[in-house]
Amino acid sequence: MTEVGQVYLCQVCGNLVKVIKNGAGTLVCCGENMQLSEDSRKNSEK
Repeated sequence: MTEVGQVYLCQVCGNLVKVIKNGAGTLVCCGENMQLSEDSRKNSEK
C-alpha cells in the first residue's frame, strides 16, 4: 500500500514518483516494481 509523501524509485531508468493519494497495489515502471526510496524509509521510521 502506498502512503502520501512516500517516494518510489525505478531501479531501471531512475524515475521518481511521489505519492499524493493513498492507494492499494504496486507502482510499476519499465516492467518492474518500483522501490521505496531510502529517504521515505527513514522518514517513516520517525
